Amino acid sequence: MQSLATDPNRPWLRKILGEGAAEAQIGELVKQGAGWLATFLRSLWSGGQTLISVFSLVVVTPVVAFYLLYDWNRMIAAVDGWVPVRQQETVRRLAHEIDVVIAGFMRGQSAVCLILGSFYAVALTLTGLNFGLLIGLLSGLLTFIPYVGSLTGLVLAGGVANGAVLA
Repeated sequence: MQSLATDPNRPWLRKILGEGAAEAQIGELVKQGAGWLATFLRSLWSGGQTLISVFSLVVVTPVVAFYLLYDWNRMIAAVDGWVPVRQQETVRRLAHEIDVVIAGFMRGQSAVCLILGSFYAVALTLTGLNFGLLIGLLSGLLTFIPYVGSLTGLVLAGGVANGAVLA
């Protein structure tokens, strides 16, 4: 491009670009093109990673979950075969105890989330906050993750209340 712009057989092009400006403009265009290309490639790489993550979440996770459910008994039988015969009863008992404890924890956390969600929803609705019921239920359900539910409720309720005051 630079040789084309500086070609003496094309005076009309030099007249349009200006004397000496062709070299500077071509160099600047090349810099801008390289910067644009680098930005495009970074964006493409980031988008590709996101696409792979979404693909694995939407496609791979349900497929793996299906096969885990489908082959669960065979997997347990295979793992059971790895355990020495003398310890099989102990391992089974411990696995059952772990299952009972985790199930109890899940039931307890679910109950806490429902109680907190109901409390938050009623309290925010009684204070007259717009969308108080929805914000309360959402923050109560997110309480399953420590700090996330209460902080989400605080931010959403504060934002809605601030928006109501400004309007």
